[in-house]
Amino acid sequence: MSAPSILTTTVGSYPVPQWLSALPSEQALIDATRVIFDTQRSSGIDLPTDGELYRFDVNHPDTNGMIEYFLKPMGGCDSDIG
Repeated sequence: MSAPSILTTTVGSYPVPQWLSALPSEQALIDATRVIFDTQRSSGIDLPTDGELYRFDVNHPDTNGMIEYFLKPMGGCDSDIG
């Protein structure tokens, strides 16, 4: 009888690649997510994650989309500065 295995995964945010921040686009976001998945798979991770890149907003690369991610469900909040 073999021992049960424990699957591995990751939690948290991966750093946003500089090339994604410099030239944000939907295709670049897809490419960056693919890189993160491939990196985890090549490291032996059983259940790879997107490294929270789904939060990245190509329209607000300076904040990594975090402000908009949390404000959007609230409604009535403005994230514009100035």
